[in-house]
Amino acid sequence: TPAVSLTGTWYLVGDFNGWTPADANYQMTVEGNWYVFKNFTADGQGVKLVADSNWSANRGGTFVAADEAIAVVQDGPNVAVAAGTYDVYLSADASVAYFMTPGTTPAN
Repeated sequence: TPAVSLTGTWYLVGDFNGWTPADANYQMTVEGNWYVFKNFTADGQGVKLVADSNWSANRGGTFVAADEAIAVVQDGPNVAVAAGTYDVYLSADASVAYFMTPGTTPAN
C-alpha cells in the first residue's frame, strides 16, 4: 500500500475549549497514515474534528465504545465520547476516527 500524503491540520473541538476551532492546544499531529492527539481528556460532552477555523471541514459521528471505529462524516453529529482519557486517531481521508485506550493504536 502506498503511503498516503497527509495535508492540512486537524483539531479537536468541543465544550472543553469553548468550541474554538484551530486551537493550537488541541492540534493533531501526524503518525503514519493517521492524525493523532494523545492523552485527550474527554468530558463526556460532544467532540468534533475540525480542519480549519471556519468549520468548512468538520467531521462527526456516533461513539459506541473506546477502541471501536467511528464512521465520521462532514457536518456529522457531535461525537458523544464517554468521559475518560483517550488517544484519538483520525484516518488520512478523515472518514474514520478512533478514541483509543491510551498507548494502543487502531488496527490498520
